[in-house]
Amino acid sequence: MKQPTKFLSTLILLVSFYMVIGCTGNKTTREINSNYVGVWNIRIKEMPKVGDVSFEMSILKNDSVYSGYFVELNGDTVFFNKIELDDEYLNTKYEWGGHNVGFRVKLKENNINELEGSFMRFFDIEGMRK
Repeated sequence: MKQPTKFLSTLILLVSFYMVIGCTGNKTTREINSNYVGVWNIRIKEMPKVGDVSFEMSILKNDSVYSGYFVELNGDTVFFNKIELDDEYLNTKYEWGGHNVGFRVKLKENNINELEGSFMRFFDIEGMRK
């Protein structure tokens, strides 16, 4: 009789542990995701023919829906068609120069005021909260 009771106690302990870890992980994800909201100075590094490209990006949140845009140096505003958040990254999709493009950035470890990532998976991006 002791063996089934010990097994059941161990099982309950493991399930409780995973539930606590799961709840903590979800809270952290929500906190990280809300940290993307704001105005950012973005720089895409070493683009062919033009070098570094800089612009100002705004990320907005209405309830659980994210939206945003960036302003090019010539003053044109480009709106994101789609913004998705996963565990670590903010992913954007938009049309730029007649092409469907996007970038993927994450908050730097230990600094929620800086971003790093890639544009079209080829070019490095860095950003700083304005």
